[in-house]
Amino acid sequence: MFIPPLPVSVDNVPHWLPVELWRHIFRLATAEKNPHMFETEYFPFQSSGYWPSHSHATALNLSRVSKQWRALAAEFLFRRVFVNRGAQGLLRSLKGSMQSEGYGRYVRRLELHSMPVNHDTADPIRLLDILACCPHLQILDKRAFSGRQDHEFWSGLTPASQPQTNRGLLTSLKRLDWSCSGDPEFRTPGPNIFAFADLLFCSPNLRHLSVLWQPIGIPHTIHFSLTTLHLNEYMGLGQAGIQRGDAPNLIHVVCHPNNLVLDQDDSSVLVLGPQLRVVELLHTFGTISTVGTNFFKQCPNLQAFAYHVGSPQLQPLDVLQHLELKRVNLQIISFKFLLERYVGEGSLWEMLRQQLANFSAHTFPALEHIVLHGDWDPLTQDDRFRPLRQLVLDRGCLLEYPDGTPVH
Repeated sequence: MFIPPLPVSVDNVPHWLPVELWRHIFRLATAEKNPHMFETEYFPFQSSGYWPSHSHATALNLSRVSKQWRALAAEFLFRRVFVNRGAQGLLRSLKGSMQSEGYGRYVRRLELHSMPVNHDTADPIRLLDILACCPHLQILDKRAFSGRQDHEFWSGLTPASQPQTNRGLLTSLKRLDWSCSGDPEFRTPGPNIFAFADLLFCSPNLRHLSVLWQPIGIPHTIHFSLTTLHLNEYMGLGQAGIQRGDAPNLIHVVCHPNNLVLDQDDSSVLVLGPQLRVVELLHTFGTISTVGTNFFKQCPNLQAFAYHVGSPQLQPLDVLQHLELKRVNLQIISFKFLLERYVGEGSLWEMLRQQLANFSAHTFPALEHIVLHGDWDPLTQDDRFRPLRQLVLDRGCLLEYPDGTPVH
């Protein structure tokens, strides 16, 4: 875990407690309710959307108690930073001055929520200037903007089109979440379309890439360090600027079931099948998609499979034998939605029985864990769930919740 330099010396804090104990107290007081707020590696069913901060107000209040507490609280106040309109004050705080070191050294997660348009100021803001103040930045999250886009904000990044130049600006960045659903300029060819590729090029140690848009004309970029890729419903590998062989360490993929269809232009994630260890399928709201034996055959080394119960459905897998799968993660976003989708409780319970029956000891002899995520309580508390639970246990598999608690 990254521990920033101590914000104060032992002489600047009350003497009855060591400084590290004060920091531990502040860390507990400002802990986020979402334990994955600063996670850079893959975990099942994580969201790439906005997570409200529950710790910022606490850290701000602690910083107002005294100079000493302000120095201690700075680490937790600036670990997550939002860039909005009028970011000049933020940049000054991150940069510091000759008299005091800037707070940018504490930033671990930077979120771009709106464009700080420069046309009304003589002191233009560039993303490059903000990034230069954050040497320990690990997560960069760009939300969907609306309205006028400012070309100057994105200027100065090392262009991906010039591979001979130094690209070490974001050596600490491990995760990039990029959404442009409301940004027409970022989804059509033009100067702004290259900001995404430039950021990738400047991040040689990137491990987790989430792309929630449908880009056009993204330059081809090599992703040697990438281990996790999250694609939206409409994207294939080619649209994300990835070609076969570009990401030799990519082992986790989150995608829509449509991305599992092999095609002639090698955009399907199945072209990476043999190297994949974890595949998670996104929820299909409009139609009921299916996944069958071909998917598992194309991914012979798959060790974990995560999907939303009923969306998609698993086709019968009786003829399959997959020797590597060890874990299945099953998510229910909303029991009410599932009940409406499978009209009548009888059809819902039959669907669940068929889905769990697919994970037989013959088909998946190495399977050890089936993990239930989300809104399962209305089902697990129903007497009709007992034979389904026994079906899993009889095949020698654990049925549990994400924290490891057994499902009773």
